[in-house]
Amino acid sequence: MEVEFNVKIQTMDLYDFKLQHTYRQAVNIIVTGLGLFLVYGFISTHKWLYLVAAVIVVFYNPVVLLMKSFLQAKSVETFKNGLTYVLKEEGITVRYGEEENLIGWDSIVRACNTQRSIFLYTSKSSAFILPRKEMGERTQDALEMIFTHVDPSVMKIKY
Repeated sequence: MEVEFNVKIQTMDLYDFKLQHTYRQAVNIIVTGLGLFLVYGFISTHKWLYLVAAVIVVFYNPVVLLMKSFLQAKSVETFKNGLTYVLKEEGITVRYGEEENLIGWDSIVRACNTQRSIFLYTSKSSAFILPRKEMGERTQDALEMIFTHVDPSVMKIKY
């Protein structure tokens, strides 16, 4: 079986990836907890400094990630022009213009998802972003290929 689809990465697809990637790290979860603790400090003491600090701590990272996603989506040629992914028995073929690369299934070190996209990591910080809306009706076929070929120990995909 072979599953082929074209993907044009949009700002919100990158933002979804960056949020998922950033907030799976413990330090960012702790910082968000600190922000909520600062909100509690504001509620109990009514000192505005706590509220200002809470807003900065909680919203700084998501806003910066959104800005970076916007700039990256507009400046990176592969995102602007789109990619073609072909999932087949040997691995994932990525086509961009005249270039074509085959990445074996054994190169996938982590597979996870959000409601918006599926992410297939090839390193700690590099991943294929497969937006569900771009895959359309091929989403189920793509998931079957992923579940068939990716090592179950690295699979974190939930339906």
